[in-house]
Amino acid sequence: MLDTILTVGHRLSHDEVLFLSERLEPKSRQRQRRLETRDAAVREGWSHFAHLGRTVAARQLERALSLYLATRWHSDRKLAELPPDADPLRRALYLVASFNDGDTLGWRQMLNVIDGHRGDCRN
Repeated sequence: MLDTILTVGHRLSHDEVLFLSERLEPKSRQRQRRLETRDAAVREGWSHFAHLGRTVAARQLERALSLYLATRWHSDRKLAELPPDADPLRRALYLVASFNDGDTLGWRQMLNVIDGHRGDCRN
């Protein structure tokens, strides 16, 4: 895509503008955007267990994410996105894994996200 963008006289499409802006923004902003997306996915995943209570829900979500990373993540990470009919919990776990570099996330950090106090720790 970069070769096309750098062609003299080439008019930028919307996708090309997004491509460039994502690469030109500061690393701190890229990280912030990535974590905001991850946190939204954590909240979505947590909603599937919220009826169990805060701590139990966070622990169940941590278990579900760990299981997902151990079983489905290996094949799902090769996809640009999940199929439209994918289970909503699977979709949330996919996004958490995608925006957390394929790493797990501890239940206490998930509670921090739910409470809106992310901090910088990654347990």
